[in-house]
Amino acid sequence: MDFVLHAIDTTAPALPRASESPLPVHAVRGQAAYPAHLVDAVRLRDGTALAIRPIRGDDFELELAFVRGLSPRTAYQRLLSPRKLRARELKRLVRIDYARELALIATALVDGTVRQVGVARYAPEPDGSSCDFAIAVADEWQGRGLGEVLLRALVHAASLAGVPVLTGLTLATNHAMRELARKVGFSVHRDAFDATVMQLRLPLAASRAAA
Repeated sequence: MDFVLHAIDTTAPALPRASESPLPVHAVRGQAAYPAHLVDAVRLRDGTALAIRPIRGDDFELELAFVRGLSPRTAYQRLLSPRKLRARELKRLVRIDYARELALIATALVDGTVRQVGVARYAPEPDGSSCDFAIAVADEWQGRGLGEVLLRALVHAASLAGVPVLTGLTLATNHAMRELARKVGFSVHRDAFDATVMQLRLPLAASRAAA
């Protein structure tokens, strides 16, 4: 099973500083410092122990090894493109501003070495009305429940940060991702302009109000 959603566009120019333009609503409530309250220890269905934590600036080598270890199929579904991420793009993925975006990585001890085995992230859309999210799981870790663990952790973190809506795209053929999204509470609809992709949407503000 493949729990891979498209990656956020890392080639976009950096957003202006807070003094130049207002931050999205959720950023006001976020934390600029490392969000240590999101660090967690979890176990998968088979009992495997993992750590879920926000990514750090010194995680470049972990992220690089993770990306290089993805199969061509998984890498394609991660970006909805055959292109490969450049080193500067990977550096941008680990050096984030926690006040406006987040990346949660799953790490495991494999043969005595800590390895990144999954990642889920969100970043604000230009208009600030929602955040685009992405999730990817290493091929050998797919089908073990890690995708659901990561996505639920990301939804929880986004809700705490005041993100109003999470949105994303996945290939129409990626049935595992579509089912996972529905399980976590996302609506899944075919894109009006591209029949090959599906739109995923979860209003977090409405969920909090209902609760």
